Amino acid sequence: MKTLATLLGLATAIAASAQSYPKAWSYAAPETRAVAGLNYPAVVSSPLGAAILDELDFLDRDFLNGAQQILISSRDYLTMATGQFPEASVRRLGALKKLRPVSYRNVEVLKSPEAAGASVALISEQILLIGTWAAVQAAIDRSVSIRGREPIELLGRAAQLAEGSDFWIIAERFPDELAAAFVPLADGAKPITALEAAVVLTNGLALEAALTAKDEPSAKQLLANLEEIRPALPAVAQSLSWRLDGGAVRVSLSINARQLASGLRGATDVARAAPAAEHAAKSEPGEPAKPEKRVIRIFGLDEGTREIELPRKP
Repeated sequence: MKTLATLLGLATAIAASAQSYPKAWSYAAPETRAVAGLNYPAVVSSPLGAAILDELDFLDRDFLNGAQQILISSRDYLTMATGQFPEASVRRLGALKKLRPVSYRNVEVLKSPEAAGASVALISEQILLIGTWAAVQAAIDRSVSIRGREPIELLGRAAQLAEGSDFWIIAERFPDELAAAFVPLADGAKPITALEAAVVLTNGLALEAALTAKDEPSAKQLLANLEEIRPALPAVAQSLSWRLDGGAVRVSLSINARQLASGLRGATDVARAAPAAEHAAKSEPGEPAKPEKRVIRIFGLDEGTREIELPRKP
């Protein structure tokens, strides 16, 4: 009986840890089905930081200078930031941006004059919420009844991914606009129904991802799509590996800092040459009509996302 009690206690502890996550994340809507998170200092200082933040161009980075960790909900693009945010500094920055201080349910909010603009809720000197006024307002409303609310399972899984990772994404349903920005496929992403990915940016780049399809045949098609784009991938991504795992495709990559720097330099050279080649092709007269082009989007370049055209089908 003592052994059984010990096992039950261990199982309870594991279940509890799977559901635990930072307090700031509790402001996410229960309907949230996709989130992206960042170890903010590590991302900003990484050679890939510019490319990642370029895909997250809606972030108001001025307010994130003191951030350690941020989580973004794709449902309403609410940013939940944890770090050090001195109130006086946040207020000064809000004044420079013409944000109007208002009190909402006893929470100080720097409200944007535009409905789609970024408003900032000063939950504490350790937590900021950034998003549209509607998103911030809804988050504060939820916090009033936060006690007794069931933990969001998605966030428990995200917290597990965040352990030891610098950038992570979970999408329980796909397609999802936020998650799709980081998938190196265009039309080829159609078999994906859900995904999880974690990236470590220390001393190079390490990636582990699971792309889930609706069934094994769909997963096999996804694997074929990945194999098709491999020749077009930049050097920095040539060592990507993937394997079939039932109804999912497991993707991994591990390169050191020197390989990453070399690959990014090569990708930059290719990207700079592409516009000239495209202009030359368009200027040739008398070309017959071509079939509709197929493209992939490559994430991870220091100049941002790049499109690469696949061989045209006859």
